[in-house]
Amino acid sequence: MRFSKFSLLASVLYSITPALGSAIAPEDSKVIQLNANNFDETVKGTKLTMVEFFAPWCFYSNAMINEYVNAANSLNSDDILFTQVNCESEENIEFCENMEIDVYPTIKIFRNINIEEPLDFVGHRTADNFITTLQSLLSAPVTIINSDEELQNFIDNSDKTIIANIGGIEGLNETFYEAAQNNTLDFDFILYPKENITEAEKELLVYVKEDDPEYDGSYSVASYPSYSFYKLVANKELLMVWVNGQTLPVIGELNGENFMYYVNGNTPLAYLFYVVREEFMDYLSVLKPLAMKYRHQLNFVGVDALKFGKQVENLNLLPNFPLFAIHNMTNNRKYSFDQISPEEYANITEPLKIDHNDIRDLVEKFMNGTADPVIGTEPVPETQENTFVYQLVGTTHDDFVRDNERDIIVNYYSPWDEGSKQTNPLFDKAAELLYPYSDKIGFAKINAFNNDILSVNVDKFPTIALYPAGSNGTEIIYFNTSKSVEHFCDFAEEYSKNDIPGKSVFAEYKKKVFKETDVEGDLAINEDPEQVVVNAGEPVDESAKEVEQLEELVQESDPAQVSEAAQESEPVQEQVLEQVQEVPEFQESDDIKVEQAQTQAEESVSEAVEIQDEL
Repeated sequence: MRFSKFSLLASVLYSITPALGSAIAPEDSKVIQLNANNFDETVKGTKLTMVEFFAPWCFYSNAMINEYVNAANSLNSDDILFTQVNCESEENIEFCENMEIDVYPTIKIFRNINIEEPLDFVGHRTADNFITTLQSLLSAPVTIINSDEELQNFIDNSDKTIIANIGGIEGLNETFYEAAQNNTLDFDFILYPKENITEAEKELLVYVKEDDPEYDGSYSVASYPSYSFYKLVANKELLMVWVNGQTLPVIGELNGENFMYYVNGNTPLAYLFYVVREEFMDYLSVLKPLAMKYRHQLNFVGVDALKFGKQVENLNLLPNFPLFAIHNMTNNRKYSFDQISPEEYANITEPLKIDHNDIRDLVEKFMNGTADPVIGTEPVPETQENTFVYQLVGTTHDDFVRDNERDIIVNYYSPWDEGSKQTNPLFDKAAELLYPYSDKIGFAKINAFNNDILSVNVDKFPTIALYPAGSNGTEIIYFNTSKSVEHFCDFAEEYSKNDIPGKSVFAEYKKKVFKETDVEGDLAINEDPEQVVVNAGEPVDESAKEVEQLEELVQESDPAQVSEAAQESEPVQEQVLEQVQEVPEFQESDDIKVEQAQTQAEESVSEAVEIQDEL
């Protein structure tokens, strides 16, 4: 997951709790289930496709499903589809990773004219809002204005930020329309081809509703010399970065509704964490001049520590409130002052004070590139719990990967990330298989959420990287295929400088495990093998028990009991099939084995059914 955008604050706002019902739309609804195989064909065939990327266990996915289904069932339009993608389904995991789905549910709207640039739906998740949003997207993205009076009426009645092309600026029209198509959910775009004005009088304006005495009603590109006007005219991405900068107040207050607006522009963020609002007000005299001076380069926000104090953990800082810190989200660097220990903080008798000059000095150093980042690190483990995978922390990472003799593979994970939880046992198994070559290759892991690593770019969880022997940590090769024990072994062989025989080691392991298990084909060696061996046998054994019970009853010739037992066995038989069908396959390597497992289970069920029929 991309922690640079979805920090702990985001995980608090979109917390994960046990599901209360089914997040999957009923089969008789108009919501279509999509997967990696039918996705492109479906969205290309309809003007607008709303896609909910969800997880069955997610509380919020469950909470909104009725609204989503109601919208789909009530909107009769050949131009609009409502769909779902289950990101926890085996066939969709990699697809959702590629779509950069970081929280559930994530709702995107795809247009068949450009499926590569979907719109993010961030409004209220109600049926009415889903419908209104989609219907508005069927309208023209740019509104034509013909008079000053019409312009003013539009401004007065719009509840969005307005981007206005006044006079029809030369070269802007194509960029303007492209930007409008991609951002019409959040902004109103208007073109006012004003007559009888010179080229110098033509303007690109942003109208923002803002309660600021220094705000005169609109922002113009000309007001900000650091922005090249003609670069904005030619580049829709730069245009929208500039526009988004105008929508944020000079100093705002961070909350669940505006968090994504701050992080999507990748502008560094300066936080002032406070316990009581009066603290925030006390620092406005130093913060506001700095915010005005570095507008569009550094955003300033106040954060209520009682509501969002967990964000401090993401900054690898102690909760010494009030607290001032800067977070550069493009490289995940954090900046702040020296802090006192939790013991000292617990014993203070008066509220802490931050010197205004210290705030001013840190901001200036950050802006000129001389500030030193905070290096967050967990304590060095007293003992290594895993023989095969070395546990790193922030202070031990760089020395470990700079190995002259061994290749080093590191798993950068997060304890709260579902992808990391699935990957960790597979990575550990690969490390165990290649442990006989530990003098040539080393496996390590690090909690990259709680430990800052300045030498490597970790922009998603999990990230797997190999440091070739003798490269002094400067050469980094990233793992970029589907995560499995087999692929980790392949990766080690392909990129190692020490000729690690990863493929042959895995092949021997696969033979050995199949030989040792009685349930041929039920073993998914890419999915925590030992545990799967145990679990895979259980469904077949359970079915065998049901068959034995039926045979005994046949011998006793008690039709009533046999009929009753047969009925009771049906759910078990169905469960057998479901469980075996859910046994993970060899991930592109052994689908035949899975078919054999399914066949074996089906045969066991058939035996039970035949006995019942004979009665």
